[in-house]
Amino acid sequence: MENMYLVCLIIVFIVAIVETILSSTWNKHYFSHGIEIFKKSIPVSNLDNASHKISEFVNNLDKQKGFSNYKGADLDDNVFAFQKKLITIGTSRNGLESIHGTISIDSETRAIRIKGFVGYSFLSLMIYIFIFFLLDSDLVSALIIVSILSLLSYWFESRRYKKLTTEITNLINS
Repeated sequence: MENMYLVCLIIVFIVAIVETILSSTWNKHYFSHGIEIFKKSIPVSNLDNASHKISEFVNNLDKQKGFSNYKGADLDDNVFAFQKKLITIGTSRNGLESIHGTISIDSETRAIRIKGFVGYSFLSLMIYIFIFFLLDSDLVSALIIVSILSLLSYWFESRRYKKLTTEITNLINS
């Protein structure tokens, strides 16, 4: 049974290392695919102006009020990525968040699409915690603990996604 814990923990670390590499290299696939937990579409009239404003906003995300723990980059034409910084110095706020995603401008529908994904390392950690409590206790306890942790994380993350959506809406309407 100890081997099972060790194997699961090694898998969590491997997933975290791979995710760190993908996020630090701004891998387009990592930011565009995954377990989607947030999706919002914002209509826009002037696509060029919106693209310029969003590019400036995303590339200076860590200088924006309320987003100092985040960073962003251009992935492609009219596709921008954002994520929480791997290392934040001098702050412990928003420690449960593991947000990352894309902001894209869809010229066909004249809309800005914001998508947010849960981190694979967070998902693997929840599976590890589930297995740990399942083997040490029972199914109900394991489900309750993982559900509470997942819901807390989702609550913190959804607040940040909503704040990002509000900022972008205000930005393109100004």
